[in-house]
Amino acid sequence: MDNFFNPDNWNHCQYRNQDQFAIISLMAEPGILDDNFSYCVTVLDDENNEIFQSVHENVMEACKEINTRYQDIWNFQDLRTQSDGSGCSTCVAH
Repeated sequence: MDNFFNPDNWNHCQYRNQDQFAIISLMAEPGILDDNFSYCVTVLDDENNEIFQSVHENVMEACKEINTRYQDIWNFQDLRTQSDGSGCSTCVAH
């Protein structure tokens, strides 16, 4: 298992440090019918207040940015594999 963001895991992973976490999210801009999407590297606190955000044209750029900023200093978490009662596998939709 990779311990960094890549195009296959970007939508279910995070870097975490104390009460903050960094994620990549998909953003639709005007002209969505033209497939005009961007990827955002966002840092939030545990109350989901935005602390930082950068916008990137493609997922590879976003992965490179988030890994460069946080890989060596924050803990990587794949939320699909969490067993502490949180993460994707505990969603009521599953």
